[in-house]
Amino acid sequence: MQDQSPVCDKKPIGQGSSPLPTIQKAERSLFLRVATLFVRPSHFFSSIDDLARPLLLLVTTLCVGVASMVDRIEQHILRAEMGQGVSGWSELSPWLLHSWSTLWIALLLFGALNVPLFWYLGGWWYRLRLKWSGATALDSLRPRLLFIYSSLVYALPVVLVLIGETLLFPNYRLARDAEGSWTLIFVLLSFWSVVVSYCGATRTFALVRRKALLWFLLLPWTLYAVELGLWIWLFDAFNAAMTETV
Repeated sequence: MQDQSPVCDKKPIGQGSSPLPTIQKAERSLFLRVATLFVRPSHFFSSIDDLARPLLLLVTTLCVGVASMVDRIEQHILRAEMGQGVSGWSELSPWLLHSWSTLWIALLLFGALNVPLFWYLGGWWYRLRLKWSGATALDSLRPRLLFIYSSLVYALPVVLVLIGETLLFPNYRLARDAEGSWTLIFVLLSFWSVVVSYCGATRTFALVRRKALLWFLLLPWTLYAVELGLWIWLFDAFNAAMTETV
């Protein structure tokens, strides 16, 4: 089964393009390929074997690992603000939140340590969902490629925004206080990454439609919605409690 929507179409990319100088063509090709991942994911995954280059995979997986560490730090900050900080966070947070160099060292170090976790465990879970959705002749590489690159839809903007904040603000604490609408954008991107994952899965493998919708759209969206709702509820409850004590 192949998806027929405008986003998840089946037309390959790269046909009829005019030749360019090598460097310019490479830069333009990279930019267009990344943009295609966000807006035309089925085009992006139409030649999935091209995505298996080791250096590209390493950088992509590291980006996902760094973004996951940013999420973890955000969770620690929210828990601390609600009076539920984990042991040792009050001593560690000044080093991370008030020094970009310390924060980036921690993000790159622990992000790199997460690379095997995302590659093997995340790829294994993705492969299992493909199997439950009716995929046959499953190899070990393509499910991992689908998982890593669909996760990049959320991870890359997080890393790019963090790089921009590093240049504009003296520390992460001040950058976080000035984020404004970025939080909403990141939430929307996390839901959109699920659509990208679905498009990649249905473009690469022949799946049973109703099973693919369940495992690659409905359940992931539900989990994201429940997690988001839980955090909003906890934060509102904390703010209400603080208001009552004032």
